[in-house]
Amino acid sequence: MTTCSRSHIKTSPESIARFTLSFSDRGPFPIPRKRQIANQHHRIFSVKAGMNIVVAEGQLEANAIFWAEGEPEVVALCEQPLRIHGSYGTSKYHTLDLSVTYKNGKEIFYEIRRKNRLVEHEDGRLLPAYWELIEAWGSANGYDIRIMTDEWFDPFLIRIQNWKALIGFVRYFRDHRDPDLEREVCAVIANYPGSSIASILDHVVLENEQLITSCVASLLHEGHITGSVDQKQFNRYRKLEIHDKS
Repeated sequence: MTTCSRSHIKTSPESIARFTLSFSDRGPFPIPRKRQIANQHHRIFSVKAGMNIVVAEGQLEANAIFWAEGEPEVVALCEQPLRIHGSYGTSKYHTLDLSVTYKNGKEIFYEIRRKNRLVEHEDGRLLPAYWELIEAWGSANGYDIRIMTDEWFDPFLIRIQNWKALIGFVRYFRDHRDPDLEREVCAVIANYPGSSIASILDHVVLENEQLITSCVASLLHEGHITGSVDQKQFNRYRKLEIHDKS
């Protein structure tokens, strides 16, 4: 059973009011090399971070990157996206872990913590210490700031594992993009129900399985097709369908 400590930290109304006036800077902010070594950092290629390598600080942050890569409604992500310059515990500032931007333009910021690192606040909620400061700052300044925990990721573990394998194919296709192949693959999937990567090879002129796999991964990434990547381990025989946007 996960246990969580009770917070004995009292955040005064005056401290909260001062913190809401703190200024902020937009990232991404680099993680210091010393922290990278101490916290088992992960270097991950991210399409939604502008085709760049991002540094995730620990496995939970890495999971968050792959969750966002596999969410078709998310169009952009940023690691270490926002730094709030105000007294936060013993620190002079606080940097949030991740932001994601959706197709509708909405941006959500996340603090990523293991549940057993949260503390119970006076209202009974399990939150990071001093979280009242961040909540008040976000409300006062128009930022949607939320918390991701290890339990938050439980419904997305299959998605995360699939995109760990698929993101390299997406990168390859974006470097060798072929719009004609995209249209041809979509036409096969639309006209032959139950199509998979294996069967697509029988219907297209190109006989390059790596490029076709990469094309399928890219179409999945952009949400043009579906392939049960949230429910089952993805493979070359997984059924593909045109995404119904109605």
